[in-house]
Amino acid sequence: MERALAILFTIAIVGIVRYARFRRTIDRLEVKIRSLRTIAESPLSYRQVEPQRELDALGGELDAVGLVVLGDAASHHDPKPSRWFRDRDGNAFGWIALAETRGIGIHVAVLISRRGDQLFVTRRIPGSVALAEPPFLRRCDVPISASLAETYAAHRRLVGDAAGLFAVHALDEAMRELEQLRARAIAWRREQEPGLLLDLDLRAILGRHYAQLGEHLARRLANPLPRARVV
Repeated sequence: MERALAILFTIAIVGIVRYARFRRTIDRLEVKIRSLRTIAESPLSYRQVEPQRELDALGGELDAVGLVVLGDAASHHDPKPSRWFRDRDGNAFGWIALAETRGIGIHVAVLISRRGDQLFVTRRIPGSVALAEPPFLRRCDVPISASLAETYAAHRRLVGDAAGLFAVHALDEAMRELEQLRARAIAWRREQEPGLLLDLDLRAILGRHYAQLGEHLARRLANPLPRARVV
């Protein structure tokens, strides 16, 4: 009898521990997804900054691909500067920056091209998490270990034929393109039914974990966070 009770008690403890871990996972994901959705629905603006000496370390990667430096810039979301560039024809442009994950320095990069209303984005970032994307955007993610040359090659494959691509030649043009991209993405998100958009976001972020976590997160995220009341 005592042995049976001990086994039942152990099973109960294991269940409680697993449930506690599950709740902590849900709590962390809720915070991160709320943050991502808030950022995705906020307008984006960039400003040019003085050349940053620490970004000179990225010159080797840029030179290896034959990319043209446009200057350094920062956004109001992230004041940390990045170095912007374009390829020889201006058909692809983007930025590269220093970042840190788990105490390790990494070089993150983004490449963009546009043909009419169709946008092409290639990212070299850790994690590669993204919300639901509008139909006019095609995205490719490469491993953070990929060289900039490999990232550029992946972007060229994503874009395909260079005919009809919008050419960027100056930093202000590149910044304006990204600002307009964000504005179009925000407009698309606002056109979607809120419940459907939330489901699309969760499917995009959770991937194969959607079946296990999607319903729990949908219930939480469907309601805004409570705000303090003034009395």
